[in-house]
Amino acid sequence: MLYEKAVFLRRIDAKTALIETQIKTSCNACQHNSDCGTGLIAKTLTPKTNQVPVLCVGEFEQGDVVTVQIEEQNLLIAAAVLYGLPLMCMIAVMLICAQIAFLPELLTIVIGFLGLAFGFYIAKPISLRYSKLPQIVDEQLITPFLCVETPQDRVNK
Repeated sequence: MLYEKAVFLRRIDAKTALIETQIKTSCNACQHNSDCGTGLIAKTLTPKTNQVPVLCVGEFEQGDVVTVQIEEQNLLIAAAVLYGLPLMCMIAVMLICAQIAFLPELLTIVIGFLGLAFGFYIAKPISLRYSKLPQIVDEQLITPFLCVETPQDRVNK
């Protein structure tokens, strides 16, 4: 499970709510953040927050900080559908155009981009069908898993 802190915005209906999360980029962790062109572009062009619908059964007020949980496999399936499906459609269309229909290269590329657009068009309904919404969880019930073994742990074995 992956966990993230978010700000509760409002209820959508009895079971779902809208939250706001901070968008994190890898550029914030680097010591060359202020000198790097990529870091400067990420700061100026990246939106700072993202609003996400989540499952919510508890009572929260607007502005409350909540913990949101999402399953790793749900994230992997969504990434595979949203990135892999359009690419596979583009490659399949280009292979058909080039190898079976013997179309010229420029026309194959243009039709390949149409296949990519078709892949994006069908990816969204598929991802909505198979994905689950993240859910708000009680932070006290989350138990941390420690991977570091202390010298006292080795003695107790």
